[in-house]
Amino acid sequence: MWNASSYFQPALKPSRTIVTSFTPQKPSIATNEGIGSENDAYEEGDWVLNLSHDAVSSTVSCALSNGEIQIYDQERLHPVASYCIPRITNSGSSATVLANELAYGSPGSHLLLAACSDGRIVVWDWRQSPNSGSQLHSSIPAGQATLTLSMGYSGALVAVGSDKEQVHFFDLRYGGNPVGSYTDAHTLEVTQVRFVDLSSSTLVSAGEDGLACLFDTRQATEETAMQTVLNVRAPVRRIGFCGNNRQDLYVLTGNETASIWDLNTSTCKRDFGYALRHDLGQAIHSQSPAPMDYLVDAKWDGGSNELQLVAGTADGNTALFRLTEDFQRAAWQPCHALVRGHRGVVRAWAPLSSSILLTAGEDARLCEWNRMGLHAHSAPSSQMPTATTDAATQFSTTPRNPVVGGGGPVRRANQRQRNKAATDPY
Repeated sequence: MWNASSYFQPALKPSRTIVTSFTPQKPSIATNEGIGSENDAYEEGDWVLNLSHDAVSSTVSCALSNGEIQIYDQERLHPVASYCIPRITNSGSSATVLANELAYGSPGSHLLLAACSDGRIVVWDWRQSPNSGSQLHSSIPAGQATLTLSMGYSGALVAVGSDKEQVHFFDLRYGGNPVGSYTDAHTLEVTQVRFVDLSSSTLVSAGEDGLACLFDTRQATEETAMQTVLNVRAPVRRIGFCGNNRQDLYVLTGNETASIWDLNTSTCKRDFGYALRHDLGQAIHSQSPAPMDYLVDAKWDGGSNELQLVAGTADGNTALFRLTEDFQRAAWQPCHALVRGHRGVVRAWAPLSSSILLTAGEDARLCEWNRMGLHAHSAPSSQMPTATTDAATQFSTTPRNPVVGGGGPVRRANQRQRNKAATDPY
């Protein structure tokens, strides 16, 4: 039975599902060690790499592993635009590249930005035809791939993290001209850069070296801009600002651990440790707990003053958890199990409203979930399954042997494919 609090709600099935590609990833074949066989079919099929949501235009964009970027109307989940970023090779032929991260521009600008695997930052008005020639292309130094980006200074400045341990800055007001770089803060690839918000000058970068660095980008040099360095002691995958005044930073690592840091004091408020995945599984199913295989991402909800986390299993089931602002003492509480939506690992999620969220995965699907247990859209009844009250039966209780330190068998194998595609797009 569920270890339910008064806040807890039944398991949910998706209210709507969109198939972004009809050549999805094939399921993995797990070995006794929990790692997919080297001979199984990881090299075929498309999946969704990442999501971005814009509340002003009510659109959702997603990047696929085939190099395509798709944009959907949030209300109907109908496609409104698609785009493939061309790559010009030395021989003059063209191929598509991956968008490692997407971000919307300032409100009302209708701009979409992509951090590309060939080292470019591409900016375009998504309402324009891909062939209109209105795209803005800026490049970081040759031989580097852009892994992540974030916007600050009211959408004028773009920070980009590269696979060569550097952070680069571009000014969109002047055609995307480069305006500087931070080259000494990290020793391995920069996996995340985040401004506090679109209007902020405060930036945090984080990377494979296990460091998260806080900068005041108003300062003239990297040395004077650096305010503090947090030693997370594990490769960083996701970061974000949380707390009522955005004074804290959440960090998710490649070891599937999570921690909360106080940026004012440069101290760790809470480290949830390697037991986190087990604890989340225990919260979902107390009698026959099976640990979550991986952490997807966390988001701060300013309306409810809580940090929300999605974690999942290799078979596609996920769950939403909440953590109140009392980070030092509070425990993760289960909100919903999200079941029967995905058939593979979930890579990203985005809250579309206080009650609606979207998930994207390696099965090439986008799934919409209504936390109210009601269906807010006038879709045919066949597309509107109702929430089930027997949530415990939706998660497998068969003991698993996940990879030590986390990662999950499917995601680890597909990471090899993503790396291959980024370095050899042909």
